[in-house]
Amino acid sequence: VYDQGYSFVAPGLTQLSRISGITLICAIAVVGLAVVVLSLVQALRCRRELAIMRMLGTPRRKALVIALAAVALVCALGAGIGAYAGSAISTEVAQKVVESADENAADTTFTAMMGEGKSNEFDFTLESDPAFAIAAFAAVSAAFLLLSLVFIAPQTKRSPMALLGEKEE
Repeated sequence: VYDQGYSFVAPGLTQLSRISGITLICAIAVVGLAVVVLSLVQALRCRRELAIMRMLGTPRRKALVIALAAVALVCALGAGIGAYAGSAISTEVAQKVVESADENAADTTFTAMMGEGKSNEFDFTLESDPAFAIAAFAAVSAAFLLLSLVFIAPQTKRSPMALLGEKEE
């Protein structure tokens, strides 16, 4: 039984699947590192604002909430843009792969040689699921806010003078 081109494109699709797995692992590692570094940088940068809020009489908890709200805004913008861009790039790459697979699977010479008058048509599909982009946005946002909380919370317990006395790095 001739598969009309399926066996011709199967190795390429298998290789694409392997490359996608490696790319996903690398992307998760890079995002994880970026989240940690950016959370730490944000915590170090907001020390002065925390000190000023505390000197003006803002309670510790409220100062922490205000600092986390600023972090949440930055995080939502960055993660939202990143999730959208990733989804758009993934969709574009998927379309190119499908177009390539359709071109390679169009060879029907063997079917014609066997005397069959027509070949069966089939379509390859490879879709980018927007739910993954939303899940990535939520995961990155949650990790960023959690790490920012871990890094900023100890700063609220320090005296304002101690926070202002440290040099910015």
